[in-house]
Amino acid sequence: PRDARLDTLKGMQAASAARAIDFVSLEGSGDGCSELHATAYRDGTRETQLLARCNPHGRWIEWMSG
Repeated sequence: PRDARLDTLKGMQAASAARAIDFVSLEGSGDGCSELHATAYRDGTRETQLLARCNPHGRWIEWMSG
């Protein structure tokens, strides 16, 4: 459920005050594609980077330049 997911993300951000946490996610973007993100939690802050866009079933992947 959405609320449980948000609680988990908030918990990771809070826990990052004591230790670094990295989270990789693959989520639907709402336009028929999915997006692969890497989120770094450090010292209570969050930074997210879009790594790639892809077909939800893995037929293709478009890596973002970084």
